[in-house]
Amino acid sequence: MLVIFDIDGTLTRTVELDGSAYAAAFRGTFGAELPSHDWASYRDATEPGVAIEAATAVLGRPPAPAELEAMRDEFLELLGHAMADLRASELEVPGAAELLRSLVSEGHDVALATGCWRRSAEAKLEAAGLDVAGIALATADDADERTEIMRIAAARAGYRPTARHVYVGDGLWDLRAAAALGWDFIGVGPAGSTLAKHGADRLVPDFGDLDGVRRLLASCLEHPSDRPPGVNTIERAGSEGVSAADTRPRGDLPSLRHVAAADIGRFFEHHLDPAATWMAASSATNPSERDAFEARWKRSLEDPSIVARTVVSQGEAVGYVVTFLRDGTREVAYWIGRAHWGRGIASSAVAQFLGEVEVRPLFARAARDNVASLRVLEKCGFRRVGEDRFFSSARKAEVEEVVLALLRG
Repeated sequence: MLVIFDIDGTLTRTVELDGSAYAAAFRGTFGAELPSHDWASYRDATEPGVAIEAATAVLGRPPAPAELEAMRDEFLELLGHAMADLRASELEVPGAAELLRSLVSEGHDVALATGCWRRSAEAKLEAAGLDVAGIALATADDADERTEIMRIAAARAGYRPTARHVYVGDGLWDLRAAAALGWDFIGVGPAGSTLAKHGADRLVPDFGDLDGVRRLLASCLEHPSDRPPGVNTIERAGSEGVSAADTRPRGDLPSLRHVAAADIGRFFEHHLDPAATWMAASSATNPSERDAFEARWKRSLEDPSIVARTVVSQGEAVGYVVTFLRDGTREVAYWIGRAHWGRGIASSAVAQFLGEVEVRPLFARAARDNVASLRVLEKCGFRRVGEDRFFSSARKAEVEEVVLALLRG
């Protein structure tokens, strides 16, 4: 059986310290308070994810990479000072160290999956005196979405298809992520906690009662939670990251279809989002003029060298994928409405589209600081082959971009 642990509030008693240091670092970097201190209210409940969403809300644009790094560094410094005043025993969730040791010694696969930055995660584990040498770790440095972080942790642990996944966490986001993946879940918290109110039926206050925790783990084997209909388990894992069957419910997977006239109106609405156009470093000269936007799309759909598909999720047109010729080379681009970010839609849609467009090499471009888009393209097999610059009307400045190529596959 594979047991994957969250860190904050699960293995380490650092939630309050983390929250205070995080809020202070956000205030110091962006000159504003966090819009919400409830991490369950954010789309991606991870240290970078909350910072990006919160900063976008207060600034009206996503934070620049340098701003995000400055906040992270200030947060780590403040957190380090706060933890330095406490003994390891005060930072360890009771029984955590012994539970990890016993699981490993008994031959269980164990991994750690956290929404923390890696340096934050390692600092907390070290301060709490937890020896995790040899235990697979995946953090928010590896992926944006918590479910993807969990998949990566499973892959790094050498997950076997015949084993079961059990995720141990303390947050509502942990429960939601486990449910999305069809994994069993053990919550760390009191009987009347938010987890219990949201359906978590296996709870421990901490790991002090080691035998009680063992019984809960055994119950996951004897009486596993029902997986959502249509969910597949991970089939295989590669050393460079997850190479796995999709574990989301089939009904959540996006589909592609030919662009309909009504879709163009939805695309136009997506392009009116200033935060999205800033992130994409849009170069459109008149993005708010609907007639011009629709005319461009009409010309594109009549051009035989251009292939475009609407991305549909749960019956709604959420974006598009398109391929076109630029200076004699074929490129691919995509756009997903911001309300649908963080659900793996872009990666799945681009992968499907690449199966339809067989031309290779195929090129793509993304602003250097558009980390999410670069990850989507690289996940789909693209590799960085060059750099360029262009003027972004959305940012009113020249922007550095990365040129990527898909040579085969």
